[in-house]
Amino acid sequence: MELLIERGAYSDLDEIEHLYNDVYEALEMGINYPGWKKGVYPIREDAIVGII
Repeated sequence: MELLIERGAYSDLDEIEHLYNDVYEALEMGINYPGWKKGVYPIREDAIVGII
């Protein structure tokens, strides 16, 4: 399997936000090592800052 990593774009924001939500759900089922909190960090605005 080949893995392709690309820089995010504004057109990817909905998909990135969906990814964040999926990760929140997975973290809720176990130990939340990174300390992410839904609605606090990371949020859509963090993705926007990362794209700029």
